[in-house]
Amino acid sequence: MIKTKITPKHTIIYIMNLWVKRAGQLFIAVLFLMSCEDDSFLLGFKGKTKFNVRYQELSLGSSVMLVDSVVTDNTELPSRFLTGRYNDNVFGEVLSEAYTQFFPLTDTILDETNAVLDSMTIQFRFDGYVYGSNGKTTETLSLHLLEEDMNDDLFIDSLNFSYYYNSSIAYNPTPFCTASFGVSYDSLKKITTEQDTLLFTFRTDNTNAFASQLFNYIRTHTFPDVSTFYAEFREEFKGMAIVPSPTNSKIFGFSQSSGLTRIRLHYHTPDLDSLTSNLAFSVSSFNRITTDRSTSDLAGLYPYQEFDLTDSRYVQAGSPVITQFDLSNFYSFADSIPNLVINSAELLLTPEGVVDGLEPPNSVVLRLQHENNQFLNVRVQEDRDRLTGYVNIGLNGKYFSVGSDSGTLATLQFDNDDNRYSGFATLFFQDLFNNKNKDDKILYISLNPVDPALGKSVNRLVFNKSSVKLKIYYTKPISSNL
Repeated sequence: MIKTKITPKHTIIYIMNLWVKRAGQLFIAVLFLMSCEDDSFLLGFKGKTKFNVRYQELSLGSSVMLVDSVVTDNTELPSRFLTGRYNDNVFGEVLSEAYTQFFPLTDTILDETNAVLDSMTIQFRFDGYVYGSNGKTTETLSLHLLEEDMNDDLFIDSLNFSYYYNSSIAYNPTPFCTASFGVSYDSLKKITTEQDTLLFTFRTDNTNAFASQLFNYIRTHTFPDVSTFYAEFREEFKGMAIVPSPTNSKIFGFSQSSGLTRIRLHYHTPDLDSLTSNLAFSVSSFNRITTDRSTSDLAGLYPYQEFDLTDSRYVQAGSPVITQFDLSNFYSFADSIPNLVINSAELLLTPEGVVDGLEPPNSVVLRLQHENNQFLNVRVQEDRDRLTGYVNIGLNGKYFSVGSDSGTLATLQFDNDDNRYSGFATLFFQDLFNNKNKDDKILYISLNPVDPALGKSVNRLVFNKSSVKLKIYYTKPISSNL
């Protein structure tokens, strides 16, 4: 017979194993008892307690509308020229044109009056954004000279002056240069860093009228003061528009800030061959994004007017469509519970029609809206006053939005594997409860794309209104002094 000596250490292990076994049995018993409870209880205990943790699922009323307050200029990141065109089977034809100034760099001014122009190259570096046809296509762009001066107030007061998606500037209808490029959707999507270099390039010879005018101006003008030089240069060259062909089937982004996005004048002198003079593009630039919805279900949309479709709801970046949620059902629920402590509040929805080339936004924010459907604006004193007493509010640009539980901006993130948007705003909904008796309480919030950036993309989202769920876990104190 083999005898085993039981040491104090072994005794402890034995007792722990016995405790774990009994605890497991107890846990199974608790689960059984909980399953016999009313369905409104997800968590809780048998008998008399001070708290019951409950669960409530709410639907939210919703409607669709246009908005017109989307900034597309390059004072806001990312610095992107968004250009192209594609036909959307739900939203209609989507078109984006980029408008930009350009200016000489310090190495551009030529002292050699006997320099001779050879050619001009205008190149734009792809930045990895693409939307539309998911195959390989040939895309054509044209460059047109602006006929109106862009407002230079962007450099003076960018907080109070902006270009929006529906801003426009007249340009010469005859292009000074046109180019085509074979574009692969997969190749563009793989561009992630400055090390990935793919250029859309325009080339002209020395007979191009714009190239000759630009070269001769730089060759014959020198200015001791850079700001004076820039101002006088703008009087002569107002800028250009990047315009897509009617046959295009993609919208893509160019990096405005990349050193590879520039105008290059190639020239020589009697003594030197193959010299280059460079011009860069200005942050005084913007994207004009339009959608022709005349033949779509959204043909009746008007800015800030609620449009109630039967079942479908829509969100579109760029030429912006938003879905607004009515919080009335939440307030009805809140009014039924005198002492409500929200343990968790999660908003979920399920997108439809997600395919390569028509991806929904990676994330959306929830902006606060007035009864007239305008966004609450941090620069408006009345809007700031209205939010007195609210704690968990964030900012999306200049607009008040739902705050997150971690003190930042609440977002609904898209999970491609689960095909679902979800996001938590527990403390915000507790805020709503705490302020539910205010005459000017928050009644509306709306979905607005934030990644990719609203004014630098055209991603769209389609979902059924019945898929929107607000899931609330809450505690209902029984004692009146809690």
